[in-house]
Amino acid sequence: MLNITAVGRLGKDPEQKQSGDLLITKFSMAVNTSKDETTWMDCTVFGNRGNALTQYVSKGQQITISGRGKLETYEKRDGGEGTSLQVIVNDFSLPAKSDAPAQSQAVTSDIPF
Repeated sequence: MLNITAVGRLGKDPEQKQSGDLLITKFSMAVNTSKDETTWMDCTVFGNRGNALTQYVSKGQQITISGRGKLETYEKRDGGEGTSLQVIVNDFSLPAKSDAPAQSQAVTSDIPF
């Protein structure tokens, strides 16, 4: 078994889908593994715990995950072979409030120009 604990940033907003009775939340995560190297992981959370991710985490925010990893191979468009690190997330920590994106404030008054 490959156990993974990683700290990284989301590559895009988490996406949810329903498969029968099972809720599936997926996101990509970039982890700096050395000064000039980034490792991308495709992460999956099963069940209602994924709701917290879609509500409180967005692209670019830092997150800590732990789970079970698996290296998968796939065929690239050019016919070559590629690899992908897949993680089934068992536990995660949401970012601190200071890491959350600033709330934008909309101007609601009519300003004549």
